[in-house]
Amino acid sequence: MGKALAGVKVLVVEDDYDLGCMTRSVLEDEGATVRVTSTASDALETVGSFHPEIVLLDSRLPDMNGRALSAHLQKRFASCVPILVSGDVAEVEHWSQVGGHALSKPYDLDEFLSVVVRALRPNA
Repeated sequence: MGKALAGVKVLVVEDDYDLGCMTRSVLEDEGATVRVTSTASDALETVGSFHPEIVLLDSRLPDMNGRALSAHLQKRFASCVPILVSGDVAEVEHWSQVGGHALSKPYDLDEFLSVVVRALRPNA
């Protein structure tokens, strides 16, 4: 059986080192090529050379919030799909209601992979 994310490039923007490493491991196990950054400025620099299909955004980064970073990414790199990751359930619900992809922390691994795959293939 094939891996759900084979060949997909994913940028993880997470300032919690352990969560970033765990997320990378899960995504790589599913076949994705992953880069991890811990700030919005590093993410904006990385996305230009890495060209990810998916960007997982922590909602509270040290230099910019995830919603603002998502807006920057969508203006400059329309082909990448942002997924907001937050410990604030109300923020996740709001983001989802306005048409965005979002996950609550801590997340269940099956739910996590399901959201990533749906964001990548919305009509599947």
